[in-house]
Amino acid sequence: MTTDDYAEITAIVALFAERIDSHDWMGIGELFAHLTYTSPGIDYSVSGVSELAAFYERVTTEMNERWAGDPQDAKTVGHKHVFTNLVVDVADDGQTATCRYYGTVYAFSANKPLQPRWSGRYYDRFQRIDGRWHIVDRRQETDFPPGYRPTQ
Repeated sequence: MTTDDYAEITAIVALFAERIDSHDWMGIGELFAHLTYTSPGIDYSVSGVSELAAFYERVTTEMNERWAGDPQDAKTVGHKHVFTNLVVDVADDGQTATCRYYGTVYAFSANKPLQPRWSGRYYDRFQRIDGRWHIVDRRQETDFPPGYRPTQ
């Protein structure tokens, strides 16, 4: 693994945080154009730019409504996705890689102070396509809140 590999892969993770926090749904879809998303406890996968953009918008809106507990306050929710403990492994052939890490989402609203609302683990698989790293598979596991699963 080179420093460039590590920087490019971790930049994708950071761009995801930036785009979801700014509600750039199509930006997420484009960033994940080669991705298939899965999560334990859901019986479907999500892929394709438009489908991924709609999925992340729906799940974020749903989480905002659950967390705020009030439909009007849910419209004022802001959040910060924080990713830590990134471990990147690049295969010997330099064409595939994995990145596993922790995620915590902090939220606030007009009626609630900043507080953690979700935490879990990500297991991403990357592939070099046309000389650039792209995330191609993501498995996300929720630790908190216990039992949380997005609806379909």
